[in-house]
Amino acid sequence: MKKGIASLKSNMSSVEQIAIGMQQLNSATNKLNRGVQTLKIGTNSLDEGVGKVQEGTTTLSTGLKTLDGSSKEVKQGITELADGTKQAYNGGIELNEGVNTLKTEISKGIHDTKQELTKLDGLDTYTQDPIEIKEESYGEIDEYGVSFTPLFLSIGLWVGSLMSYVILYYDQEKRYKLLGKYSDKKILQIILYIGIAVLQGVITGALLKLGLGFDVQNTLLYYSSCVIIAMAFMSVIQFLIMNFGDIGKFIALIILVLQLATSGGTFPVETINKGFQSFTGLLPMTYAIRLLKEPLVIIDNGFAIKNILVLAMFTIIPLVITIIVEVIKEIRLKKQKNTNKV
Repeated sequence: MKKGIASLKSNMSSVEQIAIGMQQLNSATNKLNRGVQTLKIGTNSLDEGVGKVQEGTTTLSTGLKTLDGSSKEVKQGITELADGTKQAYNGGIELNEGVNTLKTEISKGIHDTKQELTKLDGLDTYTQDPIEIKEESYGEIDEYGVSFTPLFLSIGLWVGSLMSYVILYYDQEKRYKLLGKYSDKKILQIILYIGIAVLQGVITGALLKLGLGFDVQNTLLYYSSCVIIAMAFMSVIQFLIMNFGDIGKFIALIILVLQLATSGGTFPVETINKGFQSFTGLLPMTYAIRLLKEPLVIIDNGFAIKNILVLAMFTIIPLVITIIVEVIKEIRLKKQKNTNKV
């Protein structure tokens, strides 16, 4: 019995040891499982670390390449900085030289200015009476009426030419023969009227000069002007009357009225109406008045020649036209007479 109990106890002890061993085995198994999991986690971490190492290697390689390129740029920049520094240094030297030159020139200029200013000593005395005015009479007019002589002399010559045709040309009693309207020698008649104009200019000029007793600055120019003006007026009036008859006389009167208003005989042309000013350069009395002012007031051959040339045109153009018209009329008249004889 005792042996059975002892054997039973011995068996129970073995079971306990087996249970304890099983527990230890389970514990070891758990630890092994935990170790495996830890190993697995470590392996994953190792994989991640390897990936990061690869990325770091790539980044390092890129960085090294960038650093290599940047180092070249840095080197180039350092070279340019050195060049710029050298240029700045040279520029500083040139600036310093320029400043010194400027100082020298300023000093020289101040010295020269002081020397020039010494020439102005006594300027205050000079400026008290800087200009000496010397008065000389030029174009002096002793009498108020002399200034109106160019206008009234021109009017007299125009009216004289007009009346020559009114009295002599329209002589109904044929007392003046060659000078009358019915004269057969028209070319000779035209020349005779121009001769009358010359005589009229000389006589009128002499009467005004000797009768009124005013002085002229240039006697030759005075009488020449009277003759030229009389010829121009006679030529214009002759053209109007011989070609247009009574209408020509009316036109001659209209022209006379226009000339009184626009020729500048009383007041300057600039003071008259703009519409009338447009006629000023077209009328012969404008140039006649200007021409007569030369010998009566002042002497200026430049203006005198210009006015003489214009009046010569007023003489030649109407005269030539009148002669041509009369020559054509005579040719037609001779042809008509020959036709009647046949």
